[in-house]
Amino acid sequence: MNVSPDQTRIEHHLTISCFDGGKVAALFRERRLYEHSEMLGASPSETQILLQKLATLQNSIYRLDQYGERCWRPDERLLKLLWEAIAKSLSAFHLSSDLQSEACTEIHAYQGVELAMREGTSPAATGIRQFYRLKTCDVRLARRLLARQLDAQGDTLLATAWDLYDVASEVCDDLSDGEEDSGTYNANRFFISLASQDPKITLSEYATFLGWLHKQATSVRALGSKEIAPAASDLIARWIERRVGWAHNELTRWQKHFAEPVPARVPISTLVGFFKPASPPKGVKP
Repeated sequence: MNVSPDQTRIEHHLTISCFDGGKVAALFRERRLYEHSEMLGASPSETQILLQKLATLQNSIYRLDQYGERCWRPDERLLKLLWEAIAKSLSAFHLSSDLQSEACTEIHAYQGVELAMREGTSPAATGIRQFYRLKTCDVRLARRLLARQLDAQGDTLLATAWDLYDVASEVCDDLSDGEEDSGTYNANRFFISLASQDPKITLSEYATFLGWLHKQATSVRALGSKEIAPAASDLIARWIERRVGWAHNELTRWQKHFAEPVPARVPISTLVGFFKPASPPKGVKP
């Protein structure tokens, strides 16, 4: 049977292994899923089994993410196949069809933000809290599945605390990934916002957001209750504060950068040259 060039290209994208286990393991370490599992009462052996299932799911999500980062005009057929791979990974968790559909809702929503970028809508058009909530949707899904597998879905305060930690971590990633993201179609809200408006507006917006996150960490520390043990709430609060502190230092560096005379600045366009409404970057094929 003859195979069309398009079909060959699609199969290549589905089978290529660009994400070894190291990338997923690094994410799980950074987002402290191991510690989360322990807080939910899992034994080391239970944690190992659950995180392996979650790693398979995360890898399928990364493949979808990678395709979007590399392709300015995604092929609908390929997107469909990539979503089918995610659904197959989710099937290991034995969710009902309604729950499986619900589990993917935020991933679809974030994909919408990235696709809208191709049509000239900046990620900065999405409010900062909503944007980072959507951008952390993959890790939030992993945490929800972890809690469900350990019969701890009702632990809502703990979930809220971890959500704040994930958002703070994602902000750190955006602030530090400018050079890396400049070679992809990644929705780095911070750098795209810097490039598309007065930098002072972006810097002020992020400073305010980091201040809000720091206050939320204080609230997490006060949540020692029936749902969150004081030791756990204090630990998560400290982790949030560390992330916020790092992000604040990085933001201060950018504030100093933009306080320099214009000739001394590094053009921000060199960091976000990939963002050009309705068309791919110069020299890059659609």
